[in-house]
Amino acid sequence: MGDVIERLRQANRHDVTLPSGLPVTIRLPRILDCILAGDIPVGVLAELDDEAKQAATLEQMRANKAFNDRLVCAAVVAIEGEDVSLEPSDLADVFMDEADIAEIVAYASRTKAFSGEA
Repeated sequence: MGDVIERLRQANRHDVTLPSGLPVTIRLPRILDCILAGDIPVGVLAELDDEAKQAATLEQMRANKAFNDRLVCAAVVAIEGEDVSLEPSDLADVFMDEADIAEIVAYASRTKAFSGEA
């Protein structure tokens, strides 16, 4: 049984090189895990007045950042071949290129396929 579990685990690991050139290993988190980790931001700004829109937009940006940070932490399991376990607070302490974060989020949210996949 251990071999089967390990094969399944390895099947969900994808080595990619981010736009900055940083090689990482990504595993796709389950969408339900992402939902349970925090609210998936949904824009509801159309009916708000201008002042409320500005405040809501800032709140939406904070929610998007928090969600993306959790998604990055759930997805990245190795950096430069070294296993890692990231927490959102880790992302506040280290610099990660915005393009790298966007690419990890795209993979993890299934809006970008790994090369060789449809």
